[in-house]
Amino acid sequence: MQDRWLCAKAVKNEYILTFIAAGLRLPVFIVWFAIAGWYLPSVTHLLMVLVAGILAIIPVIFYLRALKEEESSRVMLVYYSASPVITFILSTIFLGERFSSSNLTGAAFLLVAAIFSVIKFQKGFLQFRSAVLWVFISSILWPISDIIIKYLTPYFPSTLTLTAWMNVGEFCAIFSVFLFPQFARNFSLKSFKFSKKIWLVLIANMFVFQTGLYLFLRAIALERVALIIVITAIQPLMLFIMELLVHKFLPQVGKVDVSVRSLLPKIVAICFFAVGVWFISI
Repeated sequence: MQDRWLCAKAVKNEYILTFIAAGLRLPVFIVWFAIAGWYLPSVTHLLMVLVAGILAIIPVIFYLRALKEEESSRVMLVYYSASPVITFILSTIFLGERFSSSNLTGAAFLLVAAIFSVIKFQKGFLQFRSAVLWVFISSILWPISDIIIKYLTPYFPSTLTLTAWMNVGEFCAIFSVFLFPQFARNFSLKSFKFSKKIWLVLIANMFVFQTGLYLFLRAIALERVALIIVITAIQPLMLFIMELLVHKFLPQVGKVDVSVRSLLPKIVAICFFAVGVWFISI
């Protein structure tokens, strides 16, 4: 919800907001190294963790673009339906992870949920939004980053150290953003005039994200990465409920399509989604 608010009220250019998010990693990884202690990985592992960090930031551009075009709950539903399926495939190919028949059944339900979550019924036809493309790009790039981090886990002395280096990679993404022509053309220091309220939201988001990042890296060190991603999948349902509440009591904050053509496929998607998560968690 905070991300959608930032896109709507603070920074209309998703490239600028991604640039800021990457830049804020500088003080963060300094703090992480101060806590964890300095550790220099091998050249190969260093390059891999930097790539993982960059791939964790660049999809933010497509994620924010999707939020500008579509409701937050639908964006999250698409991501959390497609991402586990993609992670299942990648972890099987590159990590050699194996899954039970119930896990695969759950993945199939998530795939159906992803299909229903990206459509709206309108005049008897299925209507797709361009935001779907941006979400699917993120659904591919973020799992690649997760797979790399899972592979690197045994080669770092602690989760704290890995978290610190992950943030270094995310900070490096601040330079890769310039590879996008639209950002390079429109980059200006005038884009960084934020109010105290906006900076407060950014810092609060960063604190929550870093806490979640550490816990996520700790979790994938102990369990298969695809299953960990599925466990976090309650977010779309909670966000869907929050959007409906916001629409009812604070309609000026966020506009939500509550028509039957919009809600019906979303509710069907959530049902398939819940069944899929249940099968995978068995």
